[in-house]
Amino acid sequence: MLIANQDIKEHGKKTFPSFVAITFFTFINAFINYLTITILAYFFGAGSEIDAFFAATTLPLVIMAILQVIIPNTFIPVFIKNKKQDETNSWRVASIMTNLIFVILAIIAIIGVTFSKTIIPLINPGFPTSTATLSSSLFSYFILSSVFSGTAIILSSMYYAQKQFNRPLLAQILSSSSILFFVLLFHDQIGIKSIAIGTLAGSIIQFIFLHSVLLSRKRYSLSFDFRKKEIISLFTLMLPLLMGSLFYKMNIVVERFITSQLPPGSIAYLGYANRINSALLLFLTQGVSVTLFQRLSEHSAIMDFSGLQKTLSRGLRAMILLTTPFVLLLVFAGNDLVRLVFQRGNFTPQVTRTVSVILLAYLGYFIVGAVGWPLVNTLYSLQLTTIISVVGVSGFILFIFFALILSQLMGCKGIALAASVQSFICITFFFWIVVKKIGGIQFPPILRCTQKAILAAGAAVVLSIPLKALLHKHTGPNLEFIGSTIAAFCIYGGILLVLRTEELEFISDRFLRRG
Repeated sequence: MLIANQDIKEHGKKTFPSFVAITFFTFINAFINYLTITILAYFFGAGSEIDAFFAATTLPLVIMAILQVIIPNTFIPVFIKNKKQDETNSWRVASIMTNLIFVILAIIAIIGVTFSKTIIPLINPGFPTSTATLSSSLFSYFILSSVFSGTAIILSSMYYAQKQFNRPLLAQILSSSSILFFVLLFHDQIGIKSIAIGTLAGSIIQFIFLHSVLLSRKRYSLSFDFRKKEIISLFTLMLPLLMGSLFYKMNIVVERFITSQLPPGSIAYLGYANRINSALLLFLTQGVSVTLFQRLSEHSAIMDFSGLQKTLSRGLRAMILLTTPFVLLLVFAGNDLVRLVFQRGNFTPQVTRTVSVILLAYLGYFIVGAVGWPLVNTLYSLQLTTIISVVGVSGFILFIFFALILSQLMGCKGIALAASVQSFICITFFFWIVVKKIGGIQFPPILRCTQKAILAAGAAVVLSIPLKALLHKHTGPNLEFIGSTIAAFCIYGGILLVLRTEELEFISDRFLRRG
């Protein structure tokens, strides 16, 4: 136990450098994706072509979301454990899993391409024939790309299990750059299909770039021995998550089904708001999530509940500090943010206003998605996949109920609000389960951190108002927003320093001193 705890402490010293590196690469990738979606917004606005694009990505996104849940959270802990016992066998198991996942996804893709003209109208019953036809064509490219992107998830997990973070993140950047390249060069010639073809090309590049983790040192074996005990054990862990994910990751399918019957452009409005949400959540959570999950898994492996409580507390406090200023940004300057990101060409001020209101309705979903992630990671580290699935399925049923009612009252804004309500209910149950399983959570430091974050963020908003008024007289609206936002974030950080926020001291001790 003593040796294990010493190893964990030693690894803790490397947590924040890894977090900063991951966050940096995530920011680069998010910026490339931003450029891509901005070009689409400029040329296609919120018209039928964008509706077709977002509808075509629905099922591939569900597939990717399910794989991103079930693979890293089951494969990484098992792979780490097996590698310590028998490294050769662990790589054989990794090869078999990779082969099986690739074949399963290929079969799904073949079915998807064959029946694309039936699938798209089925989940988007309100589409006109022309929009459904275009969406079916795009869907074929996206579902094929999921074969390579989905397999890349397990390849990335092999790198993460070995504490190698850079190559998977570089692979994401290469994939995103390929998509941007195709959209830039071919949007005039082939229109919205440019992003579909670019996505397929990017997924293939990502797959090839990551496959070296198996090809090096003769680790790879062309085997499909699904009866191997380790494979059976992995699939046993994955099955509850898969069954649950088939429900609670299907929110987007329900969303598209309902929204396709609302006025044209509704899917595009939700899609644009989701893109901003996803980018912010990825930027805020990926660095913390990847490094935090490893530490939680190591504590769980030796049943160190005290260590779990401490690591979870730090994870929650880190997310509170990171998320609070972004929440105030969305509340007080959501319209300015959407205008800066998208409002060009065919993306009109009216579209900006609608998307910003939807973004505000998604606020609960955003807060839970960011701050609640350490709680979910704790449950994954304890391999409580069945409990997670039960809560997820229940949340999915709640979402359907709320979405059907609120969409009738508020249109597409009601669907976003339904996602927020569902998120708060689910995270409440997760919080209660975590407290029961690990014996409690360190509340006092979390409360102190929350108070300081709210105080600092509120003061930053107030103190940045004079600068915003000054910039309003001398610059355009976008420069005014950028300048005042940068000032507010700087003031926020400065106030946290003045308040001697202990989380900042920990970051400084573990990262800046080592640097």
